[in-house]
Amino acid sequence: MAGEPGGSSPLQAQLASVAGELRSGWLSDPTTRSIPFPSLRVVSDPAAQQAACPQPDAAIPLHRPVRYCANSSEILINRSWLETDASAGAWPRRYWIALALTEALPQLKNRKVAEPVANLQHNCLAGVLLAGSGLTQQAESAAVIAPAITAYSISRNALAGTPSQRGYALLTGLGATALSCSYQDMLALSDNKVPDPDLLKAAAEVRRSSSSLMAVLNSQCRPRPSASCPRRLSPSAWNP
Repeated sequence: MAGEPGGSSPLQAQLASVAGELRSGWLSDPTTRSIPFPSLRVVSDPAAQQAACPQPDAAIPLHRPVRYCANSSEILINRSWLETDASAGAWPRRYWIALALTEALPQLKNRKVAEPVANLQHNCLAGVLLAGSGLTQQAESAAVIAPAITAYSISRNALAGTPSQRGYALLTGLGATALSCSYQDMLALSDNKVPDPDLLKAAAEVRRSSSSLMAVLNSQCRPRPSASCPRRLSPSAWNP
């Protein structure tokens, strides 16, 4: 089926299921329903990702296990990562594929937005896609933001944002904070300027089961006068 990896192995079957889940949210959002859903392709390792979609290193400041290739409209998935991370279950795969899907949004292509703001915004939009697909209800509360928090080493914070910023950005996409995924809000987040600093601090402490964080995760989306639940993609404010 278009947009899903072929094959009948358990791994391929799980990826096909994840693709189907995310496609439902993609088709339900007014911003993406007319955009073709990218196909998914598993490649052997990062070198194969680069061979399948050659890009200069400067174009990929953050090397992710799942990448969107604009040249072929595919999402390239690193098989070695899949097999290494197999014990983590389906949720990290949902997160990384949703993150790659945000790279397929035409409003974000060929723009000049520096890191870490760009990565924080992609995490926020991934949260919108995950929530719009109804997938957050299928994960344990603490698992929802764990992949965003553990995605990169500390040495990558300047490019990726800190663990707490990435977790907060994902929570924002899920509708759990007062911010939006706009450029200005993500710029403020990159400077730790948020309306609820205690939540920002708690976002990096998911393994400690912070009571304030668990309360937010359990509620996940807060309806607001100008923002319904689940949140929708709102491209008018994504760029500077």
